Amino acid sequence: MAAAKVITVVRAVNRSFKLAEAGPVVGSIYQDRLTAIAGEVGRVPPTTSVEYEVVNAQGQSEVYSAKVCELPELSPVLVAVGLLQSLTSALDAEAEQTIYLDVEMDVDGEEPVRFQNVAAGADGAQTLAVQVYRAYNALTQNPFRYPRIHSVRCKARLVPQMKLHFFDQVTVESAVPAPGETLDLEVRVRSYLGMTRAYPLSIPIPIGTKKEVLTVFIADANAIQPDADTLIRMDMNALNDVVRQVNEMRSQQGIYVRLLRKSKGVQLQGESLHDLPPSMLHLYSTPKNAQYSQTLEEVSLWETRMEVDGVFVGSYRLDVEIR
Repeated sequence: MAAAKVITVVRAVNRSFKLAEAGPVVGSIYQDRLTAIAGEVGRVPPTTSVEYEVVNAQGQSEVYSAKVCELPELSPVLVAVGLLQSLTSALDAEAEQTIYLDVEMDVDGEEPVRFQNVAAGADGAQTLAVQVYRAYNALTQNPFRYPRIHSVRCKARLVPQMKLHFFDQVTVESAVPAPGETLDLEVRVRSYLGMTRAYPLSIPIPIGTKKEVLTVFIADANAIQPDADTLIRMDMNALNDVVRQVNEMRSQQGIYVRLLRKSKGVQLQGESLHDLPPSMLHLYSTPKNAQYSQTLEEVSLWETRMEVDGVFVGSYRLDVEIR
């Protein structure tokens, strides 16, 4: 509820309406759970402070701020739409551009939510706005408790270039390794304009993998984390599990590399359990337990991330026989 000054009344045959200038908040409007909407002067409703900072290539910034009402279904939409409008309304916004985004959310009683991502092209702003919506919505729609989100800060940096990179090829630079040695690779990526760049990589081979066939998995954020859209899982026990899942969202700015070994197992309550006996695998695959666990076919022995200047897209699997 806010004070307002009526500027004029627009008259129409079907419906007249007032044009008003809103003033300071003086109270709150709430549903009395009967037949009407009630208002109370003096009690200020809880809100979330939202700030968007958009920085252009010259280092100049535009800052937009607002107070958003705390409504589980509506707040994520308002915050995401505000980000989208801030990015598309900036004077430096254009079709062929790259947007670097850093997001921080202050959640009451929990560790801060922090994640970053990058997007390129005409739909880059929409891609980032959807991710912010998903993260915010996961927090407000969690099945454990409704959290007070005190503030949301989004800082975007616009670069007037399409910094988009694709996987090109991988070259093995060393001989077939033995356990305890390293596998040397060169990962080559190709930019949107056709230029290539090589990233050297050394992968340590764990002890105890003699005569096994291991897989080197090179992937972007979507391929390395195919369940990224599932921020709330059945095996979660508290809100901090949701916060941790949001914080672990991968950025499209990275080339992710994993060393994988075939191993039957399950993922339960955020933990990966591998090399389980057939009886345990059968137990977790029953309809009663399957909704709380996820079947795994491979175990990750090692993982790293190489950062690119922009968005990386692509994936590749390389099988290596250990001598």
